[in-house]
Amino acid sequence: MQKKYLFAFLLFIYSCNNSKQIIINKEPVIYKNTDSLQKIIDLSIFKPDSVAYVYKVMGNADNDNGSPGPKDYNLEAVLFYNDSTINTLKGINSIKSIKELQLGELRNYQFYWMDKKIIDKISSPKNTVEYSSEKFYKGYLPYGNYIIVGNIVLLKMFTM
Repeated sequence: MQKKYLFAFLLFIYSCNNSKQIIINKEPVIYKNTDSLQKIIDLSIFKPDSVAYVYKVMGNADNDNGSPGPKDYNLEAVLFYNDSTINTLKGINSIKSIKELQLGELRNYQFYWMDKKIIDKISSPKNTVEYSSEKFYKGYLPYGNYIIVGNIVLLKMFTM
């Protein structure tokens, strides 16, 4: 009888140690390929000159092991535009702004993996407005927002 409990206990300990765990503080993979980003979001109208982004699966590192529940995804992107395209985007955005951001809220767009030069640009801009990410929605990431700083779009999109 005690062997059965010992076996069950050891099996429990083994399964806890070998379960898929949430990834915390793992260095992000920074992608810089516009074509690969186009597979995730819609860049057909406002195609950037270059990009840098991190696309993460949230929760279990590998949910393909039969764990119940859907995967959640998170995208943080920096989109670099030429003057013509950014001015067109700014013109359209003036109609549908969400709200003007306070300084503390701007920190949400200072992605920890970004180049320090970009972080410095958004550390204290005035009148920064947040917009809905619906222009970039393609079906994978239905929620999100972005801000425009100079010729740069800082975009956050995610599932829930």
